[in-house]
Amino acid sequence: MARDGRAGKVDEFVIDAQTGVITHLVVRETHWWRHKEIVVPVSEISEIEEDEVILKLDRRELENLASVEATAG
Repeated sequence: MARDGRAGKVDEFVIDAQTGVITHLVVRETHWWRHKEIVVPVSEISEIEEDEVILKLDRRELENLASVEATAG
């Protein structure tokens, strides 16, 4: 969840191979015709609840982070 609403679903974690620490979340944003995966540094997490990760970012700021177009499926 971004500060201003739903931002997508956490799809994967990026883990530092040397330390075993999670460094980034991969958030999958789905639209009718495409899927986009946005890489979010864990430093942008505001809080973690039982079934939700709340980010410090709003959706516009989230869109400006590194992303890749994902294939459907």
